[in-house]
Amino acid sequence: MTDHLRFIVALFCLKEWEQTTNIRLDVRVDRRTGEIKNKRRKNSNTIMYDGEFEGFKLIVFEVQHLKDGKYTHSTYRLWVEGSIHKNAFNGRNYERLYFEHYHTELSRICKALDINPAIATLLSFEYGVNVKPSIEVQDIVENWLVTYSTKEFIKYQPGKKGRSLGKVAKLGEYSVKCYNKGPQYGLTENKLRFELRFSRLRRLKQPPYCIRTLADLLDKNKLGEVSNLLIRAWSKVLLCDPQLPNKATAEEHRELMISGKNPLYWMNMVRKQSGNRKIYYRLRAVFIKLTQKYSDCDLHSEIAGLIKKEVDELLG
Repeated sequence: MTDHLRFIVALFCLKEWEQTTNIRLDVRVDRRTGEIKNKRRKNSNTIMYDGEFEGFKLIVFEVQHLKDGKYTHSTYRLWVEGSIHKNAFNGRNYERLYFEHYHTELSRICKALDINPAIATLLSFEYGVNVKPSIEVQDIVENWLVTYSTKEFIKYQPGKKGRSLGKVAKLGEYSVKCYNKGPQYGLTENKLRFELRFSRLRRLKQPPYCIRTLADLLDKNKLGEVSNLLIRAWSKVLLCDPQLPNKATAEEHRELMISGKNPLYWMNMVRKQSGNRKIYYRLRAVFIKLTQKYSDCDLHSEIAGLIKKEVDELLG
């Protein structure tokens, strides 16, 4: 389901909003001089205020409009960032967040912040699920992931214990994340998080998604379309079995099984082919079939089924 998000919305009167929400705002000041920080332009002056609500970070932008150098009026925008999933579970996002609970939580936040979700412009959000595969998640993250489409999975920065818990494939408007959820919260459960992070919404503003505002994230049908996108995203993930090739692997298949484990093999193939990717798609399909044939388990199909089952149950 939806996790971390950012949105911005206009406020009509800052004083009334502060009184209604009872949220404390602190104006940004220069630590050296104690003066209020501001961004001056020819016809405006912008002041920023910081605040928080539960697990959400808040920034209010006050734009003081000027005419001939004189103040005329102010307009206000509220910028909000945080995790709807974590907020629903007191800082944890490994439990299942069903649509009814999610809808109630997001609606409650909108009411508490005194905002209309229909006019709150969505800037970015994450959408994913936690699943429990039969293979150790850390092994999957470290040894099975190869590419997403033609993009390499890059390791996360190591955590406090010096271990990288996940990988990410970065594209222009979104990223694909796959990581080990268990160690984040000291869980003994084997939990894999597969997630899309939409940093830009150009594609999602188009049909069949039509996602532009916070209200659109309250629409079950629209979230269903994003769920379908998540499922299709997994179909573009290429996995390799680190145990292959094995003794059962035919000699003519060994070279591809070894080369195909390296993401650079696929990326270089795409570069060399320029606009024609027929060889790439053919060899990729062969590599997948050989992995299914010689591996002890069809991990890709297993996880695909788990993702589909999870999104269906969470949306209801």
